[in-house]
Amino acid sequence: MSISKLRKTVQKRIKVASWILAGLFFLSIPAYFSWGGGGLFGSRGIESGDIGKVNGIKITGDIFEKIFNQEKEKYPFASSPDSQLYLRLEVFNNIVDDIILSQAIKKERIKVSDRDVEKYIQQLINEEVERAKKESKAKKFDEKSYRERLRSELEKQKDVLKRELIFKKLKEKVESRVKVTEEDLKNSYKEVHLRAIKVNSEQEAQQLLEKAKGQDFATLAKQYPSSKKNGGDMGWLPIEAFPPDVQNKIKSMQKGDIGILRLGGSYFVAKLEDERLNLPKDFEKNKEKLLKSYEERKKQSALQDYLYDLKSKANIQIYDPLLKAAQALQSGDYNKAKQFIQEGLKLYHDDPNLLYALATVYEKEGKEDEALKLYERVANQVYMGQAFYRMGTILEKRGKTKEAVEAYKKASQYTGPDILTHYALKEKFAKFGLSQEKKKEEEIINRLSASQRAIIGGGNAP
Repeated sequence: MSISKLRKTVQKRIKVASWILAGLFFLSIPAYFSWGGGGLFGSRGIESGDIGKVNGIKITGDIFEKIFNQEKEKYPFASSPDSQLYLRLEVFNNIVDDIILSQAIKKERIKVSDRDVEKYIQQLINEEVERAKKESKAKKFDEKSYRERLRSELEKQKDVLKRELIFKKLKEKVESRVKVTEEDLKNSYKEVHLRAIKVNSEQEAQQLLEKAKGQDFATLAKQYPSSKKNGGDMGWLPIEAFPPDVQNKIKSMQKGDIGILRLGGSYFVAKLEDERLNLPKDFEKNKEKLLKSYEERKKQSALQDYLYDLKSKANIQIYDPLLKAAQALQSGDYNKAKQFIQEGLKLYHDDPNLLYALATVYEKEGKEDEALKLYERVANQVYMGQAFYRMGTILEKRGKTKEAVEAYKKASQYTGPDILTHYALKEKFAKFGLSQEKKKEEEIINRLSASQRAIIGGGNAP
């Protein structure tokens, strides 16, 4: 096996170990991660420049910006203001996850010695040598030389391998605590029949919850686009298909109750129509086999459930208005988003990205006049391609085709490497029969696509 292939093998091991963490990137940022507590996330004595706090550990602005800039390099094509805003939130959430994980490791007293790492390196070397022997077509395989090359490569990966071992030990410890009973198995077959209405924000969900009292829920659901067709009927669903916090919420509801559920960043007002225990017909006959299979499934999800529970109980505070605004926008709470953007503008006067974000909020609220003014202001202030594009869409909607086309042309000129906007511009130019402009966009898209493949192929993208 070549050294480059070995690198990929090691990285693959790490990715397999970390996928279950749903976004944690502790294995890839050892320079900023401390397994002993606060580390470089901020000492407890620093009061200024903190953007947030997690279970008493402060996240300082300077360290956040270092990590954010590091992550930005992996996504050179996510250059639009809204992409950057959401990337900031993703980076913050990843740091939160890292801190919670480091505290869990400390609490569980997980330790890995240099001897453990050395044994692991030797194990990897032995495995790869045996594999290389089987794959080698050469009459004489230079095992000594190959072992030396492997060790040289793995020695460079010591920090990463140590983190993998720590993760593995934590996983094994959490899995060892999994014990299931026949009652647990039976409960896993519980199903619920729900009706739900999807709304844009927590505030809207609270208002709808009050409105739903004393009304026929199915009739009410048909008044909303998301549930108009079938009155919000979600049919029968296994309760274990939901995240742990949603499971607990549903379990606390009685038949006929209406409550608010949050799934994947969206809010639902849901009514529990009915519940049942849907055991297989051969349950008693295959009970032992089913119990063993269920225990294996619980072990597979044990670490994910463990970390999910830790995060749900964590004391997470956000101070930075940019992050607050991104969080509000993500949940569809435009009133809060506006409030936080205004706070941000007091700190970052006339910041074009914040003004752009405010314009998008106005547009989502249907306040097109206010949105258009802000887009125009940003576009002319910093020649932001995305702002020109949004100007064009509003002008086109108002029947001002000539002005819209001019805005799209400027958007093409100033958009930069934002491939999604270029795709949208290509469609616009095709719609208006502007073949030359369409061809130009196709050329830009092809160049960006080639660059994107090169970056991903080079290992700089997740």
